[in-house]
Amino acid sequence: MPEKILHCYHCNSSFNFEFAHAGFGDEIFFYCDQCGIVATVDTYSEEMSKGRFYEKYILGRKYNTHRKQDLAIFEENIKKMKIAISKGLQPCSCGGKFTIDAIPRCPVCNKELEWDKVVDEIDSNSDSVTPRYFKKILKKGWHDIYYFVFNGRQIRNNWKK
Repeated sequence: MPEKILHCYHCNSSFNFEFAHAGFGDEIFFYCDQCGIVATVDTYSEEMSKGRFYEKYILGRKYNTHRKQDLAIFEENIKKMKIAISKGLQPCSCGGKFTIDAIPRCPVCNKELEWDKVVDEIDSNSDSVTPRYFKKILKKGWHDIYYFVFNGRQIRNNWKK
């Protein structure tokens, strides 16, 4: 993961950020609703197989993702699957929960980082192939295909025991 610097627009502190493509890494990610740390789940983990998440929500259905109606159904099933997965994760050490709609927070002041307020700085510090890469491709902001790790704060495969 490339490591770069980002500045918090709330407290003006600086911190490292890294990013990774969840699809290429075969991961699903969630942010904590209290501290913003990212949790990633390996899509090939034993818990994913045991939970049969893909079978329940995605596989066995025929989608033509070029049709708006099929694409909407597919995206809704992905959302349902992610909600089910998040319920199988341990709570964060801060007491928060990993959810599909929580967003990252500044690791210094703990305030939420709004995508529209940081994406230009992320773009300018990411050494992407094209200028303004993230602003162009990540239409859903924090909840698109890339996940972000701030000051190395990441948890992997934190399934409930």
